[in-house]
Amino acid sequence: MTEEKAIMHILSHTHWDREWYQEFQGFRQRLVFQIDALLDLMEKRPQYKYFHMDGQTSCIADYLEIRPENRSRLAKLIESGKILIGPWFVMPDELLLSGESLTRNLLLGRKICREYNTDPMPIGYVTDIFGHCSQLPQILQEFDIDAAILQRGTSGEDGASEIVWEGADGSIVLLVKCHPYGGYGDFYLIHDKSDEEILEYEKRKHNLATTSVLFGMDGFDHAPAQWMLPEILDKFNNTFKKTRCIHSSMSVFLHDLKAALGEDWQETHKRYKGELHVPNKQNIWQEVFQGTGSSRIYLKQANDALEYLLPRCAEPMHVWSRLHGGDDQKSFLNLAWNYMLLNHPHDSIVGCSVDKVHRDMLYRFSEASSIAWNSIWESAQTITSKIDTKSLNEGPVLTVFNMAKTDSDKITQVSFEVPQGVINEKRNEGMAPVLLEEGKTIPVAVLDSEPSVWNKPIAVKYHKGNPKFLVREDLGEIERISAKAPIQIPAAGYSSFKVGFLPANEAKAVQLPEGYAPVAVSANSIENEFFILSANPDGSVNLKDKKSGITYKNLGEIEDCGDVGHGWDHTYPKEDTVIRSSEAKNRGNVSLRTESLSPISAELHVEYSLSVPKGVVPDRSKRHSKRVAIPIKNIYTIDSGLQRIECKTIINNKALNHRMRAIFSTNRKSSKWFCDTAFDIVERDIKLMDTTGWLEPKREEGVIKNFAAVCDKNLGLAIITKGLCEACVQDNETRSIALTLFRGFSQSAGSHWTTDSQMQGEVAVEYAVVPFAAENGRPPVALFDEVERYKMPVICYTGQTIHEGSLPLKGRFIDIKGDVVLSTMKTAEGGMSAVIRIFNPGISDAEAVITFHMGINQAWLCNLAEDEISELSPDGNELSVVIPPKKVVTLKVV
Repeated sequence: MTEEKAIMHILSHTHWDREWYQEFQGFRQRLVFQIDALLDLMEKRPQYKYFHMDGQTSCIADYLEIRPENRSRLAKLIESGKILIGPWFVMPDELLLSGESLTRNLLLGRKICREYNTDPMPIGYVTDIFGHCSQLPQILQEFDIDAAILQRGTSGEDGASEIVWEGADGSIVLLVKCHPYGGYGDFYLIHDKSDEEILEYEKRKHNLATTSVLFGMDGFDHAPAQWMLPEILDKFNNTFKKTRCIHSSMSVFLHDLKAALGEDWQETHKRYKGELHVPNKQNIWQEVFQGTGSSRIYLKQANDALEYLLPRCAEPMHVWSRLHGGDDQKSFLNLAWNYMLLNHPHDSIVGCSVDKVHRDMLYRFSEASSIAWNSIWESAQTITSKIDTKSLNEGPVLTVFNMAKTDSDKITQVSFEVPQGVINEKRNEGMAPVLLEEGKTIPVAVLDSEPSVWNKPIAVKYHKGNPKFLVREDLGEIERISAKAPIQIPAAGYSSFKVGFLPANEAKAVQLPEGYAPVAVSANSIENEFFILSANPDGSVNLKDKKSGITYKNLGEIEDCGDVGHGWDHTYPKEDTVIRSSEAKNRGNVSLRTESLSPISAELHVEYSLSVPKGVVPDRSKRHSKRVAIPIKNIYTIDSGLQRIECKTIINNKALNHRMRAIFSTNRKSSKWFCDTAFDIVERDIKLMDTTGWLEPKREEGVIKNFAAVCDKNLGLAIITKGLCEACVQDNETRSIALTLFRGFSQSAGSHWTTDSQMQGEVAVEYAVVPFAAENGRPPVALFDEVERYKMPVICYTGQTIHEGSLPLKGRFIDIKGDVVLSTMKTAEGGMSAVIRIFNPGISDAEAVITFHMGINQAWLCNLAEDEISELSPDGNELSVVIPPKKVVTLKVV
């Protein structure tokens, strides 16, 4: 009796980098020609059955922009299931992005699939991502995807092709592992091999498979569909001994594989839990790379700012504007997301492409930011037009919006606008600005002013056929004043103030409101009610936490080392020279200066130059013997009531091929350190795993999203960053947090060596130091509240006239209580509902109580895809939901 042969599903595909060693337009030209050929192939050779578009949908629009005449041909093949697209819009990096960004990527991918009357490919297609986040299984399951395919993150050992992947919350997906020797091109790369090599390939595939259902990946980077594939399959079927090849699709393969695995596969297969970021042990194309968080940090900074501006500011403002009669701006905001998501492919946001690619990215980030801010101004106009300002008697009226989940800091930086003629007249009279609220006078500390600018925004709308210009009153030129003031804006709310003037000496003498403590300043220290920050002769600082009595010493030392790596990885020269600012021989004179910005805020300026090698020698084996002096300036800020120390570091980078880190000694006793990733706080080992003899060694640094922290059972220290995405806690006695400020490198990408990647000129970075009380030896979920207060801008809108309205001078739109994190508040993908997404990154259940300022008609619990799961029963205008550990919850409210 003949033994039944195993079936190998051959999955034809291309791995399509939208941009990398060519700019987008160059790659698109290739894409267009290849899809032209694919259409011909599938129409003329019906035995060529399937082709997979790399799990993406963006390539469809990229193609049709050039070939609109082929829309019906392409749509027919997609709808019939012969060309498979989705589930993503673009194949994203995971570790560098927020959970909200990953969610929107899948939402847009699904939307485009449905426009072509097809379902997204039913697998988390992340074949070439440099490590995988702990919550991807949950994210996929919320989009009804129960499998993932990848090749990096599990060490590349000859393990099974089928693995159990359990996410942080316990969600499970079937992990299909690409071939350890050929990756996502294993079948494609063996087309022309000898019979002996083909039989060895067959043997390896059987050794890796846990069932008789096998798969082979017929494609590679930017590879076209193979016209002769039917003949190639015949060749393999005549050569293989125990296997029959069929041309198949991912959907068919998964169906057959799941049937063959049986119901108990989760108990019988190897299990991975949480993050997948194990270095490559032995095979090619398995590297996870460990320098992706620090290459071209200007990209990470721009992305980080937008990941707060769009889902946390613009979209919530749009919700409340719509509920108060404002116009629909969803298409604008969708376009902003489109621009930003196009920057999220792994070779884009990582920073490992040619310079032109990353210059194009800055344009897309800029466009997304412009759309978001214009939407914010439009929403602000609508909402402020509903605020009753009659009691203020006259303008200007400053309304400050705070879209964070918590009240703003007690000192808020604002901007307000005064007609140029008025401000000139007041100055001539010796007057200075103040804010007035409910009869109280509030002092302001003016930081800067921008004279003779136009008032904005300007919009044109059509009402009943008549054009209506919406301009903040036509006042001619205005002056925009930036200031700090002792005001605290309600969470997810607003406060309105009258901008007034007093004689300068009276304005200066205005007392701080009750509950505010003035900051103190000495020659080398600044102090508020919580901390004393003092400078050391070597340029580092000491931070005394008054509550705990602990002093964190020598914070902010700079460490500089060589870098002969590339966008994916930092690489030390064979003979490296490490420079530390604590060593006097490497450092110029330290200049210290304190600056008092009225009683509410103070700055400590620390400046020196660091002498570092100017670059590396031609063979890149060691750093150059000649040195250059790099000016470094740290500006530390402390405000009344502020429970963090803010720092802006400005570096005039004159050297090449080097990495700079800031070191913060914590002296906490711990074997673990913590950081946040998409929808989670993850725990990482401080002691590195032993990777002796591996192709890729384990490095101490890792990708972070918003913060890095270390703590003992009681106390800890965190560094919150604005777009600095690489850090670690060092395995030393002081358990130092090492935060990468930047690294400069040059790589051969495409036809030339990159230059922008050297980060020449001014590099400005921002971060904050936050002592905290630990909870069971972990950072508290409330640390995210501090992240919000530090990173989310308040929105300031100045109206020049008073008017009646239905809203009070101060109010909240929504109130969210509980140890949860707000991810977004947005209009639903369909209809007028509002969507609120919150998550619990902690290890215990958390109850969230959400109170709306409007009544609730209906509410549903949804998945991330916004499909309704179950209807909820609001208590008046209040919703209460218990969120298990590590869970993401999406609510839809009418």
